[in-house]
Amino acid sequence: MDVVHKISVDLGREQIPPRISAMQNDSARKIEVSLYENGVAWEFPAATTAYIAFKRPNEENIRIANLSNGDPVVSVSGNVASVSVPVELTAMCGIVPMVVVFLDGAGEQIATFPISVTVVCN
Repeated sequence: MDVVHKISVDLGREQIPPRISAMQNDSARKIEVSLYENGVAWEFPAATTAYIAFKRPNEENIRIANLSNGDPVVSVSGNVASVSVPVELTAMCGIVPMVVVFLDGAGEQIATFPISVTVVCN
């Protein structure tokens, strides 16, 4: 059973990054992000793709577009982005800054937002 964290992000306003917690080596976390722009639901343009990028506590930078089973790490519908937290993100204890990056059909960056993940040792 997946644990789902539901958060809202307004792309048009400066905000403190939302923070979630996960246990070390946890791969059962999902983040559902409702996206807005200045209070109005932000709809994804056609052919939007996405990836996550994060920095582990050992300073290693990682970028993931697909999970090990081939599914996208981020899926979009309406104004909601569903982010699967991969085990690579929770491999080390500590605070892991993550950014979700959205690309248009031409591969150009159209939006980003940060999330802070606190990985707790088990």
